[in-house]
Amino acid sequence: MMRSVVIVSLIVLATLSRLVPHGPNFAPLCAIAFFGGMRFHNRWAAFLVPLLAMLLSDLAIHVGTNLQVFGGWMAKGTGFYPDMIFVYFGVALASLLGVRLQKSDRPAAVVGGILGSSLVFFLITNFGFWLMVNSYPDAPGWSRPEHTIAGLLQCFRDAIPFYKMSLLGDVLYGAVLFGGFAALERFVPALQVRAAQA
Repeated sequence: MMRSVVIVSLIVLATLSRLVPHGPNFAPLCAIAFFGGMRFHNRWAAFLVPLLAMLLSDLAIHVGTNLQVFGGWMAKGTGFYPDMIFVYFGVALASLLGVRLQKSDRPAAVVGGILGSSLVFFLITNFGFWLMVNSYPDAPGWSRPEHTIAGLLQCFRDAIPFYKMSLLGDVLYGAVLFGGFAALERFVPALQVRAAQA
């Protein structure tokens, strides 16, 4: 029980960072999902806790924006957007990767999992943006954007600077989550029980 509370608390704290000033796409999305997938022994919790944390933070962003609570850095932010299903799907896949790597607790598996989930998230969310929002015409001067391979590739190219920030956020938040939990496991005996149902 205590293990579950600590894992949920770390995920909630990391998710709350979405509500404070930060660089574009510098967020803990894949880090919290992958961490939850690796640390929760209960598979429902591994998927639902990160997704619920995301949903609640998106709701807070949406309500805060509509009430004009946020200014400056998040004045045009919105919690709900046309392609958000792809974001949630990317988060769920990061959790799945964490679940699959639970038995491989080596640092290389953790680093590889974070990097892999971040890349998959980039591909899925930008494909979703191209599919749902689509602001990529096939050729200059077209009055209506078309869904073309050229447009998709342009979408990926344009997103690379955002991906760099996203990857940096995933790596740093992942280091804090996994490192913080490892430190707690070392000093709190109740967290050291690998067989505990978290």
